[in-house]
Amino acid sequence: VAGQAGEALLAYDSTDEFSTGATVIAERGAIQKDRIRIPAVTLPEILEENGLERCDLLKIDCEGGEYDILYACSPELLARFDRMALEVHVGPRPEQNVDALAAFLRKNGFVTRQRPLGMLSAWRGEMRDG
Repeated sequence: VAGQAGEALLAYDSTDEFSTGATVIAERGAIQKDRIRIPAVTLPEILEENGLERCDLLKIDCEGGEYDILYACSPELLARFDRMALEVHVGPRPEQNVDALAAFLRKNGFVTRQRPLGMLSAWRGEMRDG
């Protein structure tokens, strides 16, 4: 999933035998020496192709792609999501951090809570127990 359909550039280190870590954040990719182009679809395309009018929970853990994915969404599209659970990675641009992403989601009608290690929760309406 990406902010634009087509192809995305994924950076990784093929010599790392322990991890399968990869990133789409260009500057972080400097430590990831290998690159591969992968097919990319957008969040609107996924909803459309699967006939989804609403989504109760969107979980995003996409190694830096969260910014392009969410910032490319219209307010109308974001209104189709009730809750989000995100792992947020710091990127090189000013809008690529957990505070900026939380502010963007609040601007689009979500309540947010930041957790340690870059975890961000977002939901519509008031916080419920449980």
